[in-house]
Amino acid sequence: MRNNPLFNPIFVDIDVKYNAFMKSRLKFLIDANLKKIRGIDEVWIRSSSHGNVHLKLVMVKPVDFCMMMQIRALCHDDHYRLGLDLRRYYLQGANEVNRIFDVKNEGVAGEWRRYEY
Repeated sequence: MRNNPLFNPIFVDIDVKYNAFMKSRLKFLIDANLKKIRGIDEVWIRSSSHGNVHLKLVMVKPVDFCMMMQIRALCHDDHYRLGLDLRRYYLQGANEVNRIFDVKNEGVAGEWRRYEY
């Protein structure tokens, strides 16, 4: 039986271009969900190395794996990433999940800035 690791912050990868996201219905839906999730201290946003959206949710208290996955799903995290993290967690452990990249395929992610929802 695995131990029950805790996660803080929670990273979300949204496969929508950053500029399009800021004017989208998806942003409205995510903002509504963020307002309902208990225990969020701060939310940060940046463009990914491919120009999409990364969110960083800083929690008041760390959450377990199941809660982290639920929060990511409510924030419309990439469904392939969610599925891969379920597999990674089971086969490889907690250190292999909830990751995003600062640099990928020679692209560089943007700077984190505070996200108001």
